[in-house]
Amino acid sequence: MQGTREEFEYFECGSCNCVQIGDFPQDIARFYARGYCSVAQQTRLWWFLKRQRTEYLATGHGLGGRLLSWIEPKGKGDRYFIEVRKNARILDVGCGRGDCLLKLRELGFTDLCGIDPFVDSRNIGSGPINIQRATIFDLNASKSQFDVILFGHMAGQPETLAQARMLLGPNGVCIVRIPYASSFAWEHYRSNWVQLDAPRHFFLHTELSLAHVVRDAGLWIQQLINYSTAFQFWGSEQYRRGIPLFANNSWMVNPRRSIFTAKQIRVYEEKAAELNSMGRGDQITAYLTRAA
Repeated sequence: MQGTREEFEYFECGSCNCVQIGDFPQDIARFYARGYCSVAQQTRLWWFLKRQRTEYLATGHGLGGRLLSWIEPKGKGDRYFIEVRKNARILDVGCGRGDCLLKLRELGFTDLCGIDPFVDSRNIGSGPINIQRATIFDLNASKSQFDVILFGHMAGQPETLAQARMLLGPNGVCIVRIPYASSFAWEHYRSNWVQLDAPRHFFLHTELSLAHVVRDAGLWIQQLINYSTAFQFWGSEQYRRGIPLFANNSWMVNPRRSIFTAKQIRVYEEKAAELNSMGRGDQITAYLTRAA
């Protein structure tokens, strides 16, 4: 991602095909040094424009939001859940700089909390969302109950999900959005698969391995949505060519200087949609609830 050219060993489990890192880095914090800051204050106009775009991405309605989504094409893959009450208590585990929480705030959600052990402590409290430098194990289940718990990754596996189960309210749900190794991208790109995100992703689950860890945590999969984007193609193709994600000619940083055209990205989006329909996309969203 950052172009350090370091190498890390991964292996596939012989029984469930989960892709796992061989040795856990002892200094993992240094791989979170860039871009991990808390949300900052923005102008009223900024919030208005962001909300217009977010509402269009979430619902498909709104001319202003549609125009804004064209201006910022790399955000077209964003989708957010909206079928919960606006005052639901929401926890984002591994929130980073709070992007997801910002999007939820734009949609009108009011009780938002984020935790991340690597967030820059100097910026905590400077924004409109409650972000703490902590892990999920630092939260007291007897004092903290959430309606929704969001995961962008699942470090710790069953133990982490078991703690999440303790923090869930009676009708709470965990929404887990993670890379998916039961995918075309992993089989095709292997070590150049952009979702490996080495070494920050310790485990990359398959359908079978995810079912195992969810069951062991006392949860069950209510729904699983296969939702990947063009990122699996352009990110991996850049890695094949030695272009880091944060490079000046990366599509993520500067589309005009990248090796891709907007037409190529649209083709990648069409391929991603086709893979999703086949259950072969490289990213999934799983909705987990307490097991009966």
